[in-house]
Amino acid sequence: MIITAEDRSDGHIAIRKMLSLLKGGESILVYPGGELEPDPALFPGSSNLLRDWSRSISLVLSQMPDTILQPVILRGTISQQAWKNRLASMARSATTRLQIAMILQIVVQQLKLGTYPLATTLIKGPPLKARDLSGNLNPDTIQQGLMAVINEMVRSDPLNYPLLEEIIPAM
Repeated sequence: MIITAEDRSDGHIAIRKMLSLLKGGESILVYPGGELEPDPALFPGSSNLLRDWSRSISLVLSQMPDTILQPVILRGTISQQAWKNRLASMARSATTRLQIAMILQIVVQQLKLGTYPLATTLIKGPPLKARDLSGNLNPDTIQQGLMAVINEMVRSDPLNYPLLEEIIPAM
């Protein structure tokens, strides 16, 4: 596991490790947000958070253009029951409410107090190589191309999953 500092000051070390793993034939799994990210089913504007994503994927792809990137998004990870819970609804921000709802789901499951039903969907984007995102292998244009693909995936709704924001009044 490669963990970077919160301020990403050691990101260059992580990039070198990722390149080394890929050159050795390994696969890597990257969480480019580096933190808890909102469930697209709860926050329709969640694609705005992509601006804060690490450029690590784009930098790696620019160095290893034949690497295949498989983008995925997990949607529907927070149940309506946890989101509507009285404790969660007392949160002053949507991010805090999301964190409380996630903790509630874990605690209920771990203490075997029951379960929260979920309608989880894995949205799989197209397999991509660097040249699919940018003809010139520039990390900035690769990043822009990747963000366009991810934004389209966030907007897609193959199962017509209801946005909880439409069910529960905005805070």
